Amino acid sequence: MAPATQRIVLACTVLGAFIIAVIIFTKQSGYTLRVDQSNYLDRSEKVKNEHGNHRVLDDSFILREVSSKKVVIQDASTADLVFMGNSEITLLPNMTFQDADIAFAKYVNTLHFICRKSMRLGKRSDGGWDMCLVPPFLPDSPCLIYSFGINNDFSFDDAAAETFNCTIRAFDPSMQVEDHRRGSNIWFYKIGLDGKNYVNPRGWNMMTFSSILEKFGESNKIIDYLKFDIEQSEWPSIDSMIATGALSRVRQVAIEIHPPGMMRWTLEKYHTAFQRLKQLEEAGMRRWYIAMNSYDIRRTANGLRTCCYEIVYINTNFLPSWQMN
Repeated sequence: MAPATQRIVLACTVLGAFIIAVIIFTKQSGYTLRVDQSNYLDRSEKVKNEHGNHRVLDDSFILREVSSKKVVIQDASTADLVFMGNSEITLLPNMTFQDADIAFAKYVNTLHFICRKSMRLGKRSDGGWDMCLVPPFLPDSPCLIYSFGINNDFSFDDAAAETFNCTIRAFDPSMQVEDHRRGSNIWFYKIGLDGKNYVNPRGWNMMTFSSILEKFGESNKIIDYLKFDIEQSEWPSIDSMIATGALSRVRQVAIEIHPPGMMRWTLEKYHTAFQRLKQLEEAGMRRWYIAMNSYDIRRTANGLRTCCYEIVYINTNFLPSWQMN
């Protein structure tokens, strides 16, 4: 065999061995999602919302992207959670509406932590949620997730149940379906989350978070992830959660909030919303993820504003005190 041919054969052999080694290592160290991707379709189209803005509807399920990246979480440690500092931004009583709008937006967009190991569960767009996978926030079976506000989109719930083998309790009073069991790990309930227990004018059964925990006998259980996307009912719900201390055993909290500037609220309502979010911090919650919902992003004189911010908190009461310094 000619020397040139020998070199080619040798190079191909070395390259093949390298590729095999990479594949073996990836299978050993990567965290592979176990959801059947065939249940989800990719579609992307432009629609015009009620404000006349165009929104790209990207309902692509995130599984392909995450699976290809092989998000490694086995070696995640407390070093992967980086403390950036506490919030120093505040809304003063004598602020103008414009100054309050700027301060509120700056406050909401300030992160307390960076989580270096995280995963998107569900759709890339509205419906999916991010989860920090750094101990002690990494769900470990048996784990428990409460998910409020489904709107006929179970992509987050399906992914969380399949990926971590968590029990999922999903709630939405607006859907035209009754209580049922969805798969082996997901239970659906026609109940809404609010700041008090009552039946609203639409006939929806609304309950507080603490009352729902009592209903299922889970008041003393650790909740690995609490998600609520409930169209402005988040504000009275937060009040109730703070008052009852129901968040003390929740590891991560994911909320969609509706900023007052987009809803033509008054200056007083800006301050009220700010105080509610500050109360979450006083209860130990710190922001590690923030995103503008793509449904309605506008350019204003004060900068970009959105109809809804998606925020995910970690509960620092589960962390050693040194990690907050």
